[in-house]
Amino acid sequence: MINKEMTQLEKDTQIIQGYISDKIDALEKGNVVLVRGGYIQYGYEERLIDSYCSKIVSKLLDLGYSYTSNHGYGCKDYRFTKKIILNN
Repeated sequence: MINKEMTQLEKDTQIIQGYISDKIDALEKGNVVLVRGGYIQYGYEERLIDSYCSKIVSKLLDLGYSYTSNHGYGCKDYRFTKKIILNN
């Protein structure tokens, strides 16, 4: 068996999947999570997550979570929760 080092794409995918997984865990516990994009980031992981902000938002929406948003000056803030069901 060949010991293969991870490619950059595999590393990046692992970082983003871990980030999404952490958000899902927090949401399932009933917490509110923030996903932000368009901000100046200095660390590699933070820049990566920032650049994939819209894909992360789409994934959380596909999983049935809902959000409210606040956008301004190129920055995007998404506040996710479990779906809130309002009864009559």
